[in-house]
Amino acid sequence: MNNPKAIAAILALGAITVASAQTAPKKTEVTGTISYRERVALPSSAVVTVRLEDVSLADAPSKFIAEYRFMTGGKQPPFSYRLPFAPGAIQKNHRYQVRASISVADVLWFTTTTANPVISNGVYKANLVLNKVSMIKTNITNVEWALEEINGHPAEPGRNGAPNLKLDTQNGRLTGNTGINQFSGTFKVTGNNLELQPGAMTKMAGPEPLMKQERAFIEVLRTADAYRFVNGKLEVLSHGKVIARFAKK
Repeated sequence: MNNPKAIAAILALGAITVASAQTAPKKTEVTGTISYRERVALPSSAVVTVRLEDVSLADAPSKFIAEYRFMTGGKQPPFSYRLPFAPGAIQKNHRYQVRASISVADVLWFTTTTANPVISNGVYKANLVLNKVSMIKTNITNVEWALEEINGHPAEPGRNGAPNLKLDTQNGRLTGNTGINQFSGTFKVTGNNLELQPGAMTKMAGPEPLMKQERAFIEVLRTADAYRFVNGKLEVLSHGKVIARFAKK
């Protein structure tokens, strides 16, 4: 091609294309829907909460990024949501997920129980299906609970199976296994409020991944302040966030 005008036009078009790609606006929100499978009508006072969290650290609680909350006003699911976030709060190589809940008069009715990853995987739309919180009276005490998830990550099996704990009302003691070491302590349960105080612990060493999980597990026990049951699983919370999930052993 020897036509100078044609060559100039092609070069100009290429420059425009490159410039457009370089100046493409960053996405600043996560969107989707919220629903549940049960045939349950919500009262007009029901409150829906959607949260975006940084779950990059396996040995630490998730970090709050953004939240969107609204009252249903008599409407029924599915609900659409738009959750804006500040681009500056998003860091490269971090992992993010959204979770949602529906409460009535500060009592949790529905919540997400699975991870819903977004942003870092290129996904900015998440349709969330919530599970109904069990209203059946389940005892947290005198049951051995095996750790399934900690700070949003699956628990690693220890040397003698999954880390576990038990709240024994006969002697008022908290006992358990971190996956490496045995521990004991005290506990206090008042309604759905929970206070755990791990104390004495054996001092065996283990592989670093299990030692890291052990440190996170003990920190979870120390920071726990509430609990609830969802689909038969025990969820332990700190300041409203789920920091660990257990199943009956």
